[in-house]
Amino acid sequence: MKEIEKDVRRIIGFYCSLLREDLGCTQNVVADVTQKSRRLVSHFEHGNSDNINVFLWYIINGLFVYYGQDICEDINAMRYKYDNSRDSQHRYRRFSET
Repeated sequence: MKEIEKDVRRIIGFYCSLLREDLGCTQNVVADVTQKSRRLVSHFEHGNSDNINVFLWYIINGLFVYYGQDICEDINAMRYKYDNSRDSQHRYRRFSET
């Protein structure tokens, strides 16, 4: 997997984790609803899985409504880093340090 794909997964997973916590849910709740394991949900939130069923749960529960603009900004900042066409924004550094 390319480094840019890993970084996109980390960004998405980070915001999915924030949304889940904002909704007052645990990873076990997401796992029960999606019929996946809690461990898979954890892997997804850390950018190590691309399970579509887990991702759909976050989308249905408002991922892009609440964090859509932030996600786009962070992905754009990351793209600038990889393109070397512009200086990466401060937000990218937050994800590269995790």
